[in-house]
Amino acid sequence: HLHPPSNNLFCSVRVMVLYGVLVSSVARRALSEGSRDPRYDFEMETREASKRGEPMRLPKQFVLLGFKDSRLEAEYMNDLVVVEKKSIVIGYLLCCALVALGIFTYDTAGINSTATDVLQNPDSKRDYGHSTRDTFLAMLDVFVTLGSLLLGFAATLVIYKFDRFDKEWIVHIAETVYLIFIVFMGWDMAKLSTGRDELAFPVGGWVYQLAFFYLPPFIVVFFMALPFAQTLLIVTLAVLTFFVIVPLTKGLYDQLSESYLQEHFDQSPILNEVCNASMLNYAACYESTVLRLSLSITVLLIIALGIIVVSKNRDERSRAAYLNKRVVEAQRALVLRQKEQRERLLTRQKKTQEDLIHSIFPKVIAEDLIAKQDPAEMDLSPSDTSGSDWGASSSLRSFTMHAQAAEETMGRSFRHTIARFHYNVTILFTDIVGFTAMSQEAAPWEVRLCDFAEFSFADAIPLSLSTLQKIGDALSAQALRLL
Repeated sequence: HLHPPSNNLFCSVRVMVLYGVLVSSVARRALSEGSRDPRYDFEMETREASKRGEPMRLPKQFVLLGFKDSRLEAEYMNDLVVVEKKSIVIGYLLCCALVALGIFTYDTAGINSTATDVLQNPDSKRDYGHSTRDTFLAMLDVFVTLGSLLLGFAATLVIYKFDRFDKEWIVHIAETVYLIFIVFMGWDMAKLSTGRDELAFPVGGWVYQLAFFYLPPFIVVFFMALPFAQTLLIVTLAVLTFFVIVPLTKGLYDQLSESYLQEHFDQSPILNEVCNASMLNYAACYESTVLRLSLSITVLLIIALGIIVVSKNRDERSRAAYLNKRVVEAQRALVLRQKEQRERLLTRQKKTQEDLIHSIFPKVIAEDLIAKQDPAEMDLSPSDTSGSDWGASSSLRSFTMHAQAAEETMGRSFRHTIARFHYNVTILFTDIVGFTAMSQEAAPWEVRLCDFAEFSFADAIPLSLSTLQKIGDALSAQALRLL
């Protein structure tokens, strides 16, 4: 039998659900804003851990509400929704099918039966079925529930289709759809008759309706792989609505009392004949009925608890996998950045060596040396170049050492003549004896003054001077027709 629930009951369920949503959202925002930890940066943490030689510091998390960094939590939500796309789509399809084939079909059949009874029995005292308006009101909660599921499913497909939408909204849409389900299905459950003349389920019918019609869609929450916070909120509000608020308000737990069962046994001819035959039969009927209903309620609560526990475990594994993926991406980005920096450093070092070769040798000779020199054989390792710029002596020494190593490695293939024949060439090389000892005793300005005095003759050299190179106290020059 369908009876309209009181407005107070519907308001209680609605206020309870809205209060749960408000507390969840406000708590998440307050905790995220109250956290004094800076925004977590995977690349920065990877660099710092690499410098310290220690494991990375992972982002902190709340016990129930995910990462303390709200930006990181939003990024995780987007990634989770993309990864679990197939599960979410299939979950919507299953939920719509369960509602359509379960509650919708059951209530439709009840309305049709009521309407037929009213047509055949004008004196019927039933409240619904005698007008189109009453029929619509009787089915309104089911229509709203099924419609919200279909709209949520359509909105989810649209968000998946277009990249400009934030994928995190899919989680909030699923949460909203289930909260609407709780409100209106709690209202629908409250319309069940609790009278002793219930025909479909004489004793504990509400428990069986919970098991077959109202609670199966919540099992889909497990398959949709929603975050633990959303799963916990949905399952908790469902348990409070269907096992606490509605049963206590409608007195459904009174069906477990001995007085109710005794009256029920008396009104049923078959049960009266069997259960009231003796005290032993009565005790057996009473205990079996109470045990059956109690175990049914316990099993349903265990299933709800199992969904919460498994959701927590899966959420932890999902977040750990997401962190591992982000760490690998950060490490890969760090390696690529270091590779680019090394390539730029090698390019600068190669240019420095080439400039040094050009400053020492004639252009043709320098080009031959550079062309024959394998870049892998050049002294380009960062360990040898730690510091600022190369000194002339260290760079030349490095180049000479690698040239000798290359000659030993390559053998005769490296031994080839790279000199060129030139007419009327003069090569001048000078060196000051005792310059090093003098430099240790004299002031820097005195050393420089000595250099200027000794090598001032170079200013008078004709313009045919080809190369003038000064390294310490030595000066070399190559000129055409100098002498």
